[in-house]
Amino acid sequence: MPPSLASMVRVGLTSYREPAEWGVWSEPADLLPASYADAVAAAGAVPLLLPPSVGPADLEAAAEAAVDGLDGLVLSGGPDVDPARYAAVPDPHTGAPREQRDAWEIALTMAARHRDLPLLGVCRGMQVLAVALGGTLHQHLPDTVGSEAHSPTGRRPRSPSGEFLAGQPAGSGARPADRGGQLPPSSPRPAAGRFAGDRLGTRRHRRSP
Repeated sequence: MPPSLASMVRVGLTSYREPAEWGVWSEPADLLPASYADAVAAAGAVPLLLPPSVGPADLEAAAEAAVDGLDGLVLSGGPDVDPARYAAVPDPHTGAPREQRDAWEIALTMAARHRDLPLLGVCRGMQVLAVALGGTLHQHLPDTVGSEAHSPTGRRPRSPSGEFLAGQPAGSGARPADRGGQLPPSSPRPAAGRFAGDRLGTRRHRRSP
């Protein structure tokens, strides 16, 4: 029997806010590759988008309200986190900041931490998690490791020795038909990002009463 809506796992997904065109429209849009929602749905959960639409005055309260109805949070990939967030000078390779998205996702991260909510950072999401907890980032990984293997070029990423990196199929875990279910095990995926964690954060969080 299918699980009731009240018992289904709900997973929040942060999203892009970028200029977009579709049909006759051309305007800012809240976007996310369908593969995120498809992966959550394939695990038996309900994906819910959390676009960066909240102003600074209501940020913390809105983030607390958003995660209050979730069972997990995914910080999705996207543009670079603003180096000003960790007191760094922008590298020439670093893109233009998305200040509204940075602020919203850091607030969501801290709200999730307050509730001990399961949290996954994907690419940019790892950056957000590191910075939210007081850490810093390497802005241009090729300068650090001496390899362009992780540099986005529009081609499939390669290993340092030159081989193409291929994704592996996800494991066959149990579908979380209720809140006590288990998510499928994670699997390695190729990455094509220039950023990497530098200093780990030490910021603590309060627990919910």
